[in-house]
Amino acid sequence: MPNGMTWKTAGVTAALALAAVAGCGGKSGGKRGPKDVLRAYFKAIEAKDADAMMALTVKDVRGRMADAKKNNPEQFKMMMGMMFKMAGEDVKGLEVGEPAIRGDRAVFTWKRGPGKTTTVTLVKEASGWKVEKIKTEEKR
Repeated sequence: MPNGMTWKTAGVTAALALAAVAGCGGKSGGKRGPKDVLRAYFKAIEAKDADAMMALTVKDVRGRMADAKKNNPEQFKMMMGMMFKMAGEDVKGLEVGEPAIRGDRAVFTWKRGPGKTTTVTLVKEASGWKVEKIKTEEKR
């Protein structure tokens, strides 16, 4: 694992990176709004396009993913496979609605049955809106 990352952190990081690239044809978020960026991210996950996903993720995640891809391509490929699986399960069937926007953050939230919530957070960087994290919580 790169720089003390756990498998779970690496998987989520990989998922974020992949989702960013796939839905945008290799372009970054640019002047698109958070809804368009998130739709592109979901398409990247579905297409299992790591480069597209990386382009749509926040700078620090993008950098870690690029380092992992360069320094250990086989491990990166395995990590991305896990990330696509986990992120694919998290976003399956989600329709992109209106986010709660506060300054440079946009948060999308879905209630997915009793006690289960999925949240996707985007951050506005100089290059446009980027996916920061996907989180699914299940309260029991």
